[in-house]
Amino acid sequence: MNADRPGDSIQDRIGPGTRIQIGPPSKPDPRLALALAETLVHLPGVLEAHLPQCFVFGSTSRSALVLVVVVADSCLFSGALKDDLCAELSRLLPVDKHLDVWYFDTSHCLLEGVRSANCQILGRSASGELVALRPWSLWRRVRRKLFHVFAGL
Repeated sequence: MNADRPGDSIQDRIGPGTRIQIGPPSKPDPRLALALAETLVHLPGVLEAHLPQCFVFGSTSRSALVLVVVVADSCLFSGALKDDLCAELSRLLPVDKHLDVWYFDTSHCLLEGVRSANCQILGRSASGELVALRPWSLWRRVRRKLFHVFAGL
């Protein structure tokens, strides 16, 4: 199913100096991106969300989509937030589909690399309202470009 609990996520196996490639999805799924964004907009503490494709050297055998959820510092370790998201992912994803979820605070060392992949699905409007974004038109125009990021955890 979906790994979003400590010990299940690839994020838990990323150590200092781990090389990570982050970029736009090779096969974007606009329906999934929109469904995820519309789900996350209702969860308290969520500030933004991204859906990049990632490859973690030494931890994964191939690249995969990762849902990166940026949360307020006070919600970073919230079991309620993770439980709510897990329940929603179970509803949204087929039983055989896996989506790793990474929870970042606003100062996480990988956030800049994730943002540079231009895969944001949830963000703030000009008025400050949390809104679902539609990045798939951008994904079609962006050449497949992977960013090397070094985790400084």
